[in-house]
Amino acid sequence: YSKILINEIQILPIEQRFVELYNPNDQAVDLTGWYIQRKTATGTSWNSFVSSPNFMGKTISAKGYFLISRQGENSDIALDITLSNNNSLVLKNPNGEVSNKLGFGQAQDYEIAPAQNPLVNQSIGRIWDSINITSQETDNNSVDFEAQSSTPRNQNTKIEILEAVCSALPNPAQINNSVIFSVVPAGGNGSYLYTWTGDCTATESTCAKSFETAGNYIAQILVVSGSQTKTLD
Repeated sequence: YSKILINEIQILPIEQRFVELYNPNDQAVDLTGWYIQRKTATGTSWNSFVSSPNFMGKTISAKGYFLISRQGENSDIALDITLSNNNSLVLKNPNGEVSNKLGFGQAQDYEIAPAQNPLVNQSIGRIWDSINITSQETDNNSVDFEAQSSTPRNQNTKIEILEAVCSALPNPAQINNSVIFSVVPAGGNGSYLYTWTGDCTATESTCAKSFETAGNYIAQILVVSGSQTKTLD
């Protein structure tokens, strides 16, 4: 049987929970008879996660994705799946042979070393190998998987960590002269939202205010990008 990969998972929110498979082969693969098992951090045996009848008549296309989720829309298998931190998943072919295994957090079973647990509103997914144009597979979960923006049925995308640099000019403030507080964000996983508080309030990337006395003034900025936040003075 051809090798199929566990490619990406998201645990929370529950209604957005999913497991995605990827076919790195140049031909479609019939998944009839395949199945997925799950083991918890304290479990002593593998339990059924997605049983083989769910895969009956299902095919994963060449270089394609196969989605198992709690939502019927765009899913190849819509199922009320149970998944939590520190779990292991194993994908087996009809012969009962292990095609791929993923362990994360404090999981007992994994390939060489476990991947990290996914955060809320994020997934863990295989690093995209842009040279070979495929999902990375070195048989080491900790090396192959990274925190990502959820991309079910699409190429995996690394989360860019939100960073920001802020400034205030002139500093210190001069009497009756405007002080321009500004922030320059980078990274993140979405558009930017701004909230200035303290000695200057605004909802843009800059905040201007004149002061009647000279001195040092402080404004706090909260930058939000997708599920990430950054707070600076």
